[in-house]
Amino acid sequence: MPEIDLRELVPSSGTLRFEAGEAEALDTSLAMTVTRLWEAADDAEVEVDASGLPESVSKLVALARAVPEQEAQSPEKPSLATIAGRKALDLWESLEAALGFGGELALALWNTLSQPRTFRWREFCVLLGDCGFRALPIVGLIAFLTGLILAFVGAIQFRAFGMDLYVADLVGVAMSREMAAMMTSVIMAGRSGAAFAAHLGTMKVSEEIDALSTFGFDPVAMLALPRILALVIMMPLLTLYANLVGYFGGAVLGYFMLDISFAQYLFETQTIVTTRDIGIGLVKSAVFGFIVAASGCSEGLRCGSDAAAVGHAATRSVVLSITLIVIADAVFAVLCEILKI
Repeated sequence: MPEIDLRELVPSSGTLRFEAGEAEALDTSLAMTVTRLWEAADDAEVEVDASGLPESVSKLVALARAVPEQEAQSPEKPSLATIAGRKALDLWESLEAALGFGGELALALWNTLSQPRTFRWREFCVLLGDCGFRALPIVGLIAFLTGLILAFVGAIQFRAFGMDLYVADLVGVAMSREMAAMMTSVIMAGRSGAAFAAHLGTMKVSEEIDALSTFGFDPVAMLALPRILALVIMMPLLTLYANLVGYFGGAVLGYFMLDISFAQYLFETQTIVTTRDIGIGLVKSAVFGFIVAASGCSEGLRCGSDAAAVGHAATRSVVLSITLIVIADAVFAVLCEILKI
């Protein structure tokens, strides 16, 4: 139906009278129509008689006429300086929160070392299993494929020069110093780091963390410290496991593609890979584990008060962890070059 112009229903003179006494059912559409007719009558300078309207409709019309309609205004687009200022403030708040969390974590660790009985050992053992044993399948799969890919890339280059056996050198050094620790930490960032943030964020939303603080318990000591210690302890062990599986992945490709026996591959790996290479990877893995666990716990404790904030905290923890891992790996590369190791 075509829309009716309400101004055509308003008389040019006299009085506009409303009668709804015989109506049995009324809704808000009647009040809206009366309000628009009244406005059209005001524009035409015609008197209005609303005595025939029910009391409920009269109240709605009076309320609608008492509050003027506001025009929707589009928000102003912030300037580049405003955006830069907000980003700088957000960065400052993040740094301030990180320093505060680091101080609370150091204090919690000191209190735990001075009073070991206060540490939650049972939960710590459960976390060791969750961060270690249950992560073996996915870590092993990624490490095997990483060793396989490294060997394949190296085989394409080395085979042109008749240096097939050097594939073992490439896989051994790359897995020991870089790839095992890096890939394991990325996996744990998406697995354990996000789980820490989601778990603590859910506790924050349900006000369990506020309840712990009310009863005098330290949430960082009770919730964050066991998770951080568990991941820092298990990351070097997972990295050793990833090293072995990565060596095996390279050996499999060398055997089927380059006709290198497993004995030859193992001997060449033992020749090139030193204890120092493995030690550098293990130190990196411990630092990366601390970054992953601390990022997940800090984001979980900083979570907002709604359900969507839990997902945002988990996402931020993964992004922050991977970013800091890459930065830390670059710092390790520079330090190793300076120290000639």
